[in-house]
Parts: sequence; structure tokens; C-alpha cells
Amino acid sequence: MLSIIDFERVHHNRTLINQLVSGLMWAGVVWNLVMQPLTFIRYLVGFIDSQIICGLDAILRNSISMFGILLFDWIIIVRYLFLFYLKNPTALQDDFWKLFICLWNVGLCSISQFVYIFSPGKNPMNFYMCVGQYPIEYQNLPVKLNLSLLFISIFSLLIHLVAGIWNMYNDHWKKSQLTNSDNTNNTSLFTHTSNIFGTIAMFLFAFINPVLINQMEPSKLDLYPNYLLLYFLHHYNTQLTLAIVTGAFLYKSCGMRSKVWKDFKNILNFFRKLFNY
Repeated sequence: MLSIIDFERVHHNRTLINQLVSGLMWAGVVWNLVMQPLTFIRYLVGFIDSQIICGLDAILRNSISMFGILLFDWIIIVRYLFLFYLKNPTALQDDFWKLFICLWNVGLCSISQFVYIFSPGKNPMNFYMCVGQYPIEYQNLPVKLNLSLLFISIFSLLIHLVAGIWNMYNDHWKKSQLTNSDNTNNTSLFTHTSNIFGTIAMFLFAFINPVLINQMEPSKLDLYPNYLLLYFLHHYNTQLTLAIVTGAFLYKSCGMRSKVWKDFKNILNFFRKLFNY
């Protein structure tokens, strides 16, 4: 993820689409540096017994997932505008629009998830596991729907479906995909395939965890193999999702693969010099 961010920072690579991809990588970095340590510490120390802290934890967790899905949608929309409406894409203020899109996404995700978590009703099981209290009155009630995430997901599916159909039947789109392929242009991190793979990975992360874990009663979470599934989904499922998202862009970008390989060799050389090996 850091290699992709560094790749985008090079002046001739700083297109709006590449900056949005870099935003995805920054979301992954925030997850690894903030959410993962918080979850690990919570497993070590036990319940937090604070609805505010646990609510903020759930809001941040859901917001990052929603933020990633929205960025994939924006990449499709921006790509379409570049090909069919903007006569001079180089005149676009990429830095401004990247900042605008990211701030708009952050605001929408955080506000919608705040309303979802703190509105009346049964929250996901992760919330009550964090607090350490499970209200008896919610025992036979279903978890309230995360409508904002559901609507965003349906919207994203429609955008990718339309883009896929357009990609199959529009000759101009096909030609543009060919001329911007890895053989002729190594600066773009976008391909339709990588975008679809990344979005599917984000969907799986956003919905498998709630379906498998959040619907379970607390007594069932102590049974084998439910507690192993819980640990996997909280930790390794996220890392697997980030690996799929990152790998999808690396697979289709020759320039990016060269950059990652160069960075990897530099790290090896650093450790060789450090240990005189």
C-alpha cells in the first residue's frame, strides 16, 4: 500500500484516478494503524464498558468500509467523465477534486454511520461484545438494517453493472481501454478488472462479517468454531481484503509492479547492510 501511495506522488502519476486509488490505500493504512491495534487491545483487556467509545469504534469500522466502496464508485464515474465529457482532462484541478471527493465521502460515511449506531434498535453484536452488556429486550429482535451501507452497495453494483455492459458494447470505450493498457501507459492504476475485484473484496468485507457474526447470540459465540471465526473476521479477513484490493491494482499495472519490486529490493539491501550480511 505504501508503494502505491509513493508511486502516485510522482508528478507525472498524479492524476485524479491515481489519487483516488491512493486514497484507498490510505484507508487501509488507517485501518492497520488504528482499528487493528484497538481490536487487539480490546481482546487483551476485555470489555470497555462505554457505549460512546464502542459506538465510535463501530462508526469508524463501518465508515472505512463504506469509504472504500464509494471511492471505487468515484473511480468509475471519473473514468467515464474523462473519456466522454472532458475535452481537456489535463486542465482539471486534480488535487482539488480529490480533496473534495474524499471530504464528501468522509462526511457522508461518518454521519450516516453515527445515525445508524446511535439510533434506537438492536446494534450489531460487535457493539455489545465491546460494551460487555447485552440488553435482554433485544434478544429476539433482528439487528437493525444499516440502510446507508445497503443503499451505497446497491448503487455501486448498478454503476459497475452499467460500466461492464458499456465496456462490452461500446467501441470507443474498448479503444480507450486498449490505448491505456499496460503496454502503452504505465502511469494509470485503473483497469475495469481491478476495480471490479477490489469492489467485490470490499463487499465481502462489509457484509460477511455482519451476516456470520452480528446475527449470533452471545452464548453461541463461545462455541467452537464460532470464536475462531470471530477472530478471523476481525483480524485476518480485513488483511485478506486489503491484499486483494492492493493485488488487483498491482496485477494490471506494469509500472506499479516494477515500483514495488524496486522498493522490495531496497528494503532487502537495507537489512543486508544493517546486519552486514
